Amino acid sequence: MSLIMTIRVETETLEGALFDVDLTKSGKGRIRPEIYESNQPVARGNSRAYNARLIQFINDFQNRMGVSGDLIAIALIHPGIVDSKQGVAVNSRFEIWNEPVANTITEAFSTQAFVFHDAPCLALGEVRYGANGSASVNTPDGRPKTPKNFVYVIVDEGVGGCIFIEGRPYAGASLNAGDLGHILLDDHGPLCRACDRPGCLETYTGRYWIAEDILARYRRLRETKSASIQDSPFSRRLSFLEPDNVTVEDIASGTREGNDYVVPAIEQAADRLGMGLAYALDYLNPEVVILGGALMTKVDLYYELAMRATQRRCLPIAWESTAFRRAGLDHAEHYGAMDLALTRIRAELGRSHRQSTA
Repeated sequence: MSLIMTIRVETETLEGALFDVDLTKSGKGRIRPEIYESNQPVARGNSRAYNARLIQFINDFQNRMGVSGDLIAIALIHPGIVDSKQGVAVNSRFEIWNEPVANTITEAFSTQAFVFHDAPCLALGEVRYGANGSASVNTPDGRPKTPKNFVYVIVDEGVGGCIFIEGRPYAGASLNAGDLGHILLDDHGPLCRACDRPGCLETYTGRYWIAEDILARYRRLRETKSASIQDSPFSRRLSFLEPDNVTVEDIASGTREGNDYVVPAIEQAADRLGMGLAYALDYLNPEVVILGGALMTKVDLYYELAMRATQRRCLPIAWESTAFRRAGLDHAEHYGAMDLALTRIRAELGRSHRQSTA
């Protein structure tokens, strides 16, 4: 058996997984049980420090897992705009541009390296490896099948997504097809920290912006009727928090408690998210929409209200013909990155074999 290493790159964490794969078969890879994680932040605005951090993490992971000559590929799971064919991080929240990160990793470890956008990795992992066909749809005779045409939407720190057509990710001419979070809803809305434009969907529905709304509502309540604010561990912390410090767990806890500064913020965010999802349904009419990211998987009220808002806004025929699925596979992005890398490796081996026998 051979090994493929996958690395999820985030601003505050790096996370690694190992998969046993068989290059001679068309079967799926098998994940090893230990996930390696480091909470040392990745450098921003400095490509040399960024690459050094990645190399250090991979070295540490290899040493911890005893990886040696069986490693055939390293696949990076990256946010932002990614050119997977060239192995380049085009634009990301790390404030680096056109970084040939795959070449850097290949040179450092003498093994093939890939870089994939996080959304297709999450989508492919969920559809191909999700338990009990969680993303499947039924044929007219009632049999489950894996969808070929679907949309995956991430609602988390930011809001993004991807489109799969005939089972393959469609990146578009500028590599950002499906990036639902940056469609514009209001020319006079808040300025987005990612796309630097006002009023995009992310500025109403992502974690940072929901947290900012919660804090603003909490402070207004304190000024007007502080004695009636519901006491909870979260409310006692809010006086000292900035939006970046409000976690998804905080938001989920606030909705479960029915806090009158959290629930209205979620209601507003869900209404805007429903608007964006309705646009996607009416325009693309996919078989399935999969909703992932921590805000969708951990904040039940947000998911439920977003579904109602979507149904209210989209064409009835589009709503009735599209299945919605909530992501549920742990480490789905690692499965997807492994699968994309394995597909590329097998294709290259097939081409080499055909050329050698021609």
